[in-house]
Amino acid sequence: MDKKLFDYDPDDPLSIINRSIFCPVHKRFSAFLSCPACPDFPCRVLSRTDLRMLSISPFLSRIVTELKPRRQKMYILKKYDGTLEIVQELDEKNPDQELLKEVEEVYPVTKVLVPQLRLVPKTKEERSQIKESLEAKKAAPKETPDEAADSPGGKKPSARKS
Repeated sequence: MDKKLFDYDPDDPLSIINRSIFCPVHKRFSAFLSCPACPDFPCRVLSRTDLRMLSISPFLSRIVTELKPRRQKMYILKKYDGTLEIVQELDEKNPDQELLKEVEEVYPVTKVLVPQLRLVPKTKEERSQIKESLEAKKAAPKETPDEAADSPGGKKPSARKS
């Protein structure tokens, strides 16, 4: 299990807003959401859980800076019904007849482009709006079906008279 930099709920984005951490790399206190702006990001101090929390945070914008090619050999099989299937290994000289039984076309893929992301903090106004909406969702009580039936707009089941 990854050791988190500080105690937060990985499923709650509100748990990381306005949190200061002590950065052992720069030996100073800093906001956790400002880590992506650091020239050393991602550093050795951040765990996988910390990096995941930053990457999915609604308080940061994800900007694609470039697409880096990565070599990979795989095949995409287009079947007669239009579905696609990915196969990692396929012998082109002696193909598996059972595998290619319902295949219309085979597309070899030798290069995959991987997006390189940069995390940028959203503006203060955007962050406060997001925070308010998340707090409103969290504060709104969840209705049960019985409570919905008791509410003025809800429908109660009616008993039939025979």
